Amino acid sequence: MIHKAHAPYFSFTRGETPVFLHIPHSSVRIPEEWKSDFVISSEALAHEAQWMGDLYTDELFFNTSRKYYTLTSQISRLVVDVERFEDDAKEGMSAYGMGAVYEKTSNGAWMKSFSAQRREEYLHTIFRPYHAALNALIQDCIDRFGYCFIIDCHSFPSEPRYYEDQTPNRPDICLGTTKGYAPEFTPDWSIELCTTYFSSQNYSVKLDTPFSGTILPNDLVKQEAYKGKMHSIMLEINRKLYMDEHEFTKKASFHTLQNQIQNCLAQIEDRVKEKTGTN
Repeated sequence: MIHKAHAPYFSFTRGETPVFLHIPHSSVRIPEEWKSDFVISSEALAHEAQWMGDLYTDELFFNTSRKYYTLTSQISRLVVDVERFEDDAKEGMSAYGMGAVYEKTSNGAWMKSFSAQRREEYLHTIFRPYHAALNALIQDCIDRFGYCFIIDCHSFPSEPRYYEDQTPNRPDICLGTTKGYAPEFTPDWSIELCTTYFSSQNYSVKLDTPFSGTILPNDLVKQEAYKGKMHSIMLEINRKLYMDEHEFTKKASFHTLQNQIQNCLAQIEDRVKEKTGTN
């Protein structure tokens, strides 16, 4: 199903309930085999990996007591960003040097130098196997339960970077949906559930602001047979809620937020089990 040779680049679990956690940006690891392409100092690279990472989202969302399907990248997005389009012509962030294979830092400085052949190595070795694993795991979930609910797990900076939506007063929680391009894949009940829950915890919530969209498996999403069998929502957490954004350390509020996120996931799981008739 999933090639073990690519295990250093991602980890996964096969769940016991039709809920899937996708955690693509939590890692800051730069594997040795790719470091030679970076043209900035090791100190600058380490800082940029932390600055750009969705730090601690693997801990905020992952709960060992619940048996969800999971797929987690084990490398920094500075190496390969698995949530970009593979084709730079389709990827808006490639204009900033942040396509699937990053070239520039978050302030626009050159960070990496590589040939077209080397880019293909990144895609062949990391990007495509990752998406093959994503497709395989979701396929497995649907085969077993008849359904898969995907939660795309992210965090975002409290102040916008120069290439991001500049709308002020960023919310505490951003819900990313497919409403702008494939509305059938983000059901209204999931938006209502997440909005109601986080609002009840005194967090501000916005829909598709400052980020929109959510992950879907490329191989399955265009097949008519899978419509209605998978849904997806993105949960973006404002980093100011749980970490010092300059020191990259957890705040005292971390565990409270972690428990709140877990409670929201549990409510989603209960709704999904009700929908699918699973225990």
